[in-house]
Amino acid sequence: MVFRLRLPCESRAVAAARGTITNVAGLLGVDQDVATLVASELVTNAVRHASTGDGMVLSVYANRACWFVEVVDHAPTLVPQLPHGDSCFANLTDDATSGRGLPLIVLLGGTLEVHSVGQGRKAVSATLDYEPGI
Repeated sequence: MVFRLRLPCESRAVAAARGTITNVAGLLGVDQDVATLVASELVTNAVRHASTGDGMVLSVYANRACWFVEVVDHAPTLVPQLPHGDSCFANLTDDATSGRGLPLIVLLGGTLEVHSVGQGRKAVSATLDYEPGI
């Protein structure tokens, strides 16, 4: 089962993503709070860093082992270094006002990937273990 939602590359997209992901997470049987945080962070990053272009697409899907959240946006520049492992908060200061979202996904057990999907677009995805019954 794959759920896709086309969103504008505007701040109102974050609220729309949250509302949608809460319902989708319930259908997939994944933790709604974690799913909402992951989708919110990926959509927020697209709003902040991508051009408005023709918006973005939020996709959510699961298999028997994992569930995935992906945002495809119009930003040909790939994220230079995604956070990973224990050092994901290493460059943050106590007074930092941004930069915590992707590291939070990693701390929740997520794996982040970014790749070009052509035509000046990129996909940022998070993969998390699927734990049915949460």
